[in-house]
Amino acid sequence: EFLLFPTRFHEQGAPPPAVVEMTLFAELDEAVRVDELGRLKGLEEAHGLSWADVEKRFHYGSRPGLTALFLKVWRLSRPVLVEDAGRYDGCRSWVELAGDVALPPATPVLEADVFRAKAAPIRKQLHG
Repeated sequence: EFLLFPTRFHEQGAPPPAVVEMTLFAELDEAVRVDELGRLKGLEEAHGLSWADVEKRFHYGSRPGLTALFLKVWRLSRPVLVEDAGRYDGCRSWVELAGDVALPPATPVLEADVFRAKAAPIRKQLHG
C-alpha cells in the first residue's frame, strides 16, 4: 500500500512546490513480469505511455522486460500534505516519505466489480 506521489513537476518547467498534495492511495493487487514485448501491444488504454516509451522501458537495463502492476486506487477525502524534500525531486519510481502519514477516509476510484472487469482482459493478455 502506498500514496501516489504527483509527478512531472520538472517537465512542466517549474520547480516542485514546497508542499506536495497527495490525493490518491494505491494497493498492489498483482505484479506481472512481462518478458515478451508483444504481450504489451494493444494495451495503450491501460497506461499513459506512448508505444515508443514502452519499448524504451522494456529494453532499459541488462535484462529486457517490464513489471506490470495492477493497482486498486482510492481517492482520499482530503489531500495528504507532505513537505517536499530534495530527495523526492527528479525522476524516481519510489520514494520513502520522511515520516508516517495518517490517511483520511477514501473511496475507490473503481468499484471492485468494475476493477475486476477492466483488469481481466489485461491479465489474460499479459499472462498469455
